[in-house]
Amino acid sequence: MQKGEKIMSENTAYTSSGRDGKYLRDMCDGWHFGGEALTDDEVTGIDFDDGGWEVVNIPHTWNIKDAEDGGNDYLRTAFWYRKRLDYDEAFDGKKVYLEFNGSNQKTDLYVNGTHVPYNGGDAFTHKGGYTAFRFDVTDYLVHGQNVLAVRVDNSHDEAVAPISADFNMCGGIYRRVYLVVVDKVHFDLNNNGSSGLFFTTPDVRSMTAPESLGTVIVRTELVNDSDITRVVTVKTAVEGDNAPEALSEQISVPAQGRVVYERTVKVADPHLWNGISYEREAAKICEEGRSAGKSDAGYMYTVKINISDGDKTLDEVSDRVGFRYFYVDREKGFFLNGKSHPLRGVNRHQFYKGMGNALTEAEHEADVAIIKELGANAVRLCHYPHTDYFYDLCDENGIVLWTEIPLVNALGESAEFVENTKRQLVELMRQQYNRPSVIFWGLQNEIGNGANSASSFMNAKQLVYELDELAHGEDSSGRYTTQAINRDYAMNQKGTADYADFTNNIGWKSDIAAWNIYPGWYPDKNFDGNFEQLMDRKASFDNRPMGISEYGWGANVNQHELYPELEKNGLLAWGQWHPEEYQSIMHEQALKYINTHECLWATFIWVLFDFAVDSRNEGGQIALNDKGLVTCDRKIRKDSFYLYKADWNKADRFVHITSSRYVDRESEDTYVKVYSNCDKVELYVNGVSVGEMERRGNGVFMVNKVRLINGMNEIKAVGHIGADNTEYTDICKWRLG
Repeated sequence: MQKGEKIMSENTAYTSSGRDGKYLRDMCDGWHFGGEALTDDEVTGIDFDDGGWEVVNIPHTWNIKDAEDGGNDYLRTAFWYRKRLDYDEAFDGKKVYLEFNGSNQKTDLYVNGTHVPYNGGDAFTHKGGYTAFRFDVTDYLVHGQNVLAVRVDNSHDEAVAPISADFNMCGGIYRRVYLVVVDKVHFDLNNNGSSGLFFTTPDVRSMTAPESLGTVIVRTELVNDSDITRVVTVKTAVEGDNAPEALSEQISVPAQGRVVYERTVKVADPHLWNGISYEREAAKICEEGRSAGKSDAGYMYTVKINISDGDKTLDEVSDRVGFRYFYVDREKGFFLNGKSHPLRGVNRHQFYKGMGNALTEAEHEADVAIIKELGANAVRLCHYPHTDYFYDLCDENGIVLWTEIPLVNALGESAEFVENTKRQLVELMRQQYNRPSVIFWGLQNEIGNGANSASSFMNAKQLVYELDELAHGEDSSGRYTTQAINRDYAMNQKGTADYADFTNNIGWKSDIAAWNIYPGWYPDKNFDGNFEQLMDRKASFDNRPMGISEYGWGANVNQHELYPELEKNGLLAWGQWHPEEYQSIMHEQALKYINTHECLWATFIWVLFDFAVDSRNEGGQIALNDKGLVTCDRKIRKDSFYLYKADWNKADRFVHITSSRYVDRESEDTYVKVYSNCDKVELYVNGVSVGEMERRGNGVFMVNKVRLINGMNEIKAVGHIGADNTEYTDICKWRLG
């Protein structure tokens, strides 16, 4: 079994080999949940009666309902999870770890009433809700029955990022839990929640193929927790096209010591990780006359490292590596493997309606399928590390990732906050270090929103500087650091020289930058020209390559207006009127701008899916950020979804009539607008052709002055591709009177 298989999906890059070597036990079922406000002494004891508590399975959150009902009052507190573990003879002479893949936001473990430190150190509380971590429980287990008590706390903490955010921080053990059992000679499991195995493909930041292409530097540490020196065999093998011969050698590991293992492996003429291209997929379909099947866009090699003693496997770790090189040019945008590869992507939160953040593999798979249907080739994982399985899926499908730490909006004032933020960055980078899909390390999002003085701005600037230095120290391969900025403050007067330097030159250190801009929503009252004006202004004082990290507009699929005005019933952004048509019109204008500015290294729509925000009440829907292209239950694709599909996805032909949900009409005169990636579209009204629709560019087709009759009207659009006789059809019905 290797990383990527379902049971191993959550940050578990191990090979299971039964009683020999490392193996996992799923620990997700049958936890007793409760104990709000109870103390450690009350809950952690072996004899504590939790029989009246709710029995839950992991993933779990206690905020499913109250974080989706509005009022900004979802429960932020501490609860307990308890589970009994029978001692297994397989534990004898082994090391045993309890691995959490995500628990929000602070987590403590007690075994048989004893507080256990995490990561093999002196700290007991893991602070941070979005990365994996482990507890070494070897010395705390007893023969017979053991009691595990886990305290999880999502209450507000000024020392732990995020301390302010426009999303719900649902509490609970919301990602998988495993018991990891391994020989006393093993690969390091106390390295910030990572597998302990790191691949570096050097010099990847290049416009042309580097001389090192196909080179992978394999690095890990062998740990000997026994009292005698052990001489073991270490074997490194690569699987894939043109894979080299395996390396095998004997290594002596001292008693209670460790040895750094670093070797360089070279794959001749490597098969590249090329990233997904829908144009390429469309060409395959056209050439083959059928579905192209699974793309090789995410081609990877598997690297396995094995520790053995004679015929006995002590430990084995495996992971995948993808060979690629990339470059961001200020004038020409993003290049992958020497070719222009414009990154057109989406932002994604880990949320499903009725599930909160407690998702299973099925939800992640469904989301990736929708991303591919849309035609996006990049995802920004906002505003925190996502589950390991989602990274797996992006690796496999050739989807480029911007991943980031939860440094959002507000900045903590304490030294503890700074250190915790740095630790969260280290955990993210070490856990996702091997990912070919990860090309951008995000350092912050809109932290200026939480800074209200010149000094706090300078503190933020300093922290970002330190995070950038830390990121480049952790990753020497050439990946980019970036950040999402929403304000330039150029006209603000704070009266200090440092602040003037900040406002004029940004000074927030990262390799590249991107901007969150919402013209026609907030704060700007109109769109026309504002996209260009905003980006031109930002380019004038920042010489880094520029991207757009967020842009979008809200839409309620039950609200409709053919000619929407920005200010209707108050400012649209915060008002109760969010017609679906307004979102579509704005995205049409945004797409026109994006398609004529190749200098943008990436653009990310905010957001792919609606998501719950308990503090919101707008657009006729409570507790919801409605800027998604898809509803939060994934059941409805809004009109704007099909706009981007028409422009981005050339492999999946379709026709979509906009405003189809606007069934009851007041006026006999209307327009009909269609989004399609077909070459031409013909319109039929009540069975009568009104001719070929006018192409407006970027997949938009229009017919003005269509007249409806009293009663029910049938609107049909038929698309064609070249000389192909296949018809692509969409039909809707509108009622007049």
